[in-house]
Amino acid sequence: MTGEEALLARLAAALGEVPAGEEVELGIGDDCAVLQSPSSRLVWTVDAQVDEVHFRREWLSFEDLGYRAYAAAASDVVAMGATPIAALAALTLDPRTTEDDVEALARGQRDASREASAPVIGGNLSRGATLSVTTTVLGRAEAPVRREGARPGDLVWATGPLGLARLGLLSYMLEITDEKLELARRVFRRPRVRYDLAGPLRGATAAIDVSDGLSLDASRLAARSGVRLVLDAEALLACGGPALEAAARRLGEDPVEVALRGGEDYVVLACAPGALLAGGAALRGLVRLGRVEAGAGVGLVVQGRERDVEPVGYDHVRRA
Repeated sequence: MTGEEALLARLAAALGEVPAGEEVELGIGDDCAVLQSPSSRLVWTVDAQVDEVHFRREWLSFEDLGYRAYAAAASDVVAMGATPIAALAALTLDPRTTEDDVEALARGQRDASREASAPVIGGNLSRGATLSVTTTVLGRAEAPVRREGARPGDLVWATGPLGLARLGLLSYMLEITDEKLELARRVFRRPRVRYDLAGPLRGATAAIDVSDGLSLDASRLAARSGVRLVLDAEALLACGGPALEAAARRLGEDPVEVALRGGEDYVVLACAPGALLAGGAALRGLVRLGRVEAGAGVGLVVQGRERDVEPVGYDHVRRA
């Protein structure tokens, strides 16, 4: 196999082209599929959290796991500029998982769904060799924001810090406990999805959920839009705030590289004209990271000099 993107392309080809019709507007290839309804468009996404792949159960409580699984899926909906409506959850329970564990997991899902104002309305229970939580989220938007559409002259924005989740994961992997790492650990356990920005993001020309790493997901958006994204190193540091630099130093990591290559941030990267997303109380929390130019790929400006950024991140088929 050559990687996740290539495998997805093969799957799309094997499944066949989505037939044009009144209901299906967009199929495989973006953060969500898009269906038409009489008054709006429905966006659908599904995400799986698998033990020993996305988490280890010694790092998370079952309430954290339920919350994290819901948020990871719902972030895709927000990236399309859509409002979550409801969710379904399929649980595969391994022999170690008890009924009390399942109840705790459901409480975490409840907490996350209340923040999204989109309840879990059903799902499925089964037994298996590995614990996993698969979440499907349905949302609604008049005009879903796709990965294609960014134009030279747009600005690049993020809805939250980048890199903290990666540092939280590293702290668990290295078994390093420190007050400088607590925020990073909390972001890893319970990522914050900016549901309040779903409306303003509808003004974006293109957007993507950053789950596999900024450099990789930014390169995906750039390729789909046929443009070049130029990011600023100082802006990445400002986006992460003092907690990013403190946690990175504690773990011996370069904070800019962590922000670029870390994964599971569940932050939306959006491109939009400056006047559209530049101000207003409702937009607090958006951070400007750079600009869109003609060209291809992703660049990074460090102390006034630009260099190319390799698209490195988490690949579910081939690890980076």
